[in-house]
Amino acid sequence: MNRQFVFTSDLGSVKATGEDLSQKTVVDKIGPNDWSPRKVDVYTVDTSFVVKAASEAQGQSTTCDNSSATKVCSGFSTPR
Repeated sequence: MNRQFVFTSDLGSVKATGEDLSQKTVVDKIGPNDWSPRKVDVYTVDTSFVVKAASEAQGQSTTCDNSSATKVCSGFSTPR
């Protein structure tokens, strides 16, 4: 998971808030043995997009819940 924080304030408050948030950050590394590669597709609907991953490890197909979505890009969750 990638968690990001964006905030604005006077410099002193930004530093204090940032230090507090950095203490709440957890780094979770996933090793190659823990990762299940699968197909990933990007769909667009009007001006929005959605990314879907295959539901099974080694899966080769994705589905988008919106019937008017168009697949615009395909790839994989791991290097090939």
